[in-house]
Amino acid sequence: MGKGAGKVVPLGVGEEAPDTFTVTDAETGEAVTLRDLLGWGRPVYVCLLRYSACAMCQLRVHQLQSRMDQFHEAGVSVMPIIVGDVDTVKAGPVELAKEALEFQFESGAFSESYKEEEGLKLKIYVAADLSVHLAYHSKISFNGSHMGCGVCYHLCAAPEEQSMMPALQYVTVSPEHVTSAAMFQMPVDCLVDKNGKIVDIHHGTVMGDHMPWERIEKFLNAGKTPKPATMAK
Repeated sequence: MGKGAGKVVPLGVGEEAPDTFTVTDAETGEAVTLRDLLGWGRPVYVCLLRYSACAMCQLRVHQLQSRMDQFHEAGVSVMPIIVGDVDTVKAGPVELAKEALEFQFESGAFSESYKEEEGLKLKIYVAADLSVHLAYHSKISFNGSHMGCGVCYHLCAAPEEQSMMPALQYVTVSPEHVTSAAMFQMPVDCLVDKNGKIVDIHHGTVMGDHMPWERIEKFLNAGKTPKPATMAK
């Protein structure tokens, strides 16, 4: 679909997910595409974030890392994409994800048996410009950006995270707040099956507006392979 009658039509369920873009693995510097991840024969959760200093984006990174055991067990790859430069993303969201992972092990939330498995470590990808956001028809909103700031300060976090890691903790004074190309871009969450088709998609209207976890969990559960029944002795 994509275009029709002279105007852009939002991406919909059943359409091919845009997969020709190239982003950079923030830790390895490797160039990666959605097509590369789909090549492993796994569904992918594409999470388009804004920029490193965005408090609600950092909260989402923490949320994703804290649920990586669920993605890992369901065999679903996670592809969070942040607009900016690699060094800035490594110093911010990548370090945050590492700290969140260590916290999960120390608190006992993740089994020690997972410790050597790479699948529990959230990889973060960097987009040099807005091409990926544009491909996924991310909304542009001045009001959404400032309304999102209000969410940060007054709600502090998504309800399930309030006692653990409020978004207010991530609020910083950064030139990115006024210089980032993504300062007015809103987030997009897209669930893609192993064949590259969109299963579900959510276009945020404010900067912390992401797909509800219930919809993501439904996607994860749908992809799980039932364990074979054991024969009674």
